[in-house]
Amino acid sequence: MIIEKDVCCVGRKKFLVGFKLAGVKRCYELGDEERMCEGLKEKLEELINDDNVGLIIVEEKCFNMLEARDREKYEALPMPIVLPLGKKIGASETLRKKVMETIGIDLFR
Repeated sequence: MIIEKDVCCVGRKKFLVGFKLAGVKRCYELGDEERMCEGLKEKLEELINDDNVGLIIVEEKCFNMLEARDREKYEALPMPIVLPLGKKIGASETLRKKVMETIGIDLFR
């Protein structure tokens, strides 16, 4: 039985462009810098309670603006996977680690 879940992206406009071009339909742009943290928390809460969501890719710069306890809470969720993604090279390793933690299988081998 195959379970299909949505991929969602949350971040600033510039971050979302590539995901939109790649066909990700559920992209959510965060507001201005003043409300970014509050807007991110609201959107994450909405998405983690949506049974259709399997992966939430969050712009790392925005994610790091959250309080440490909030970041830990979101990263510890088994489903949906919350994946902060930035420009650093290690992003693929982070994804690999999260997938292995969640489903117990290394899909990248």
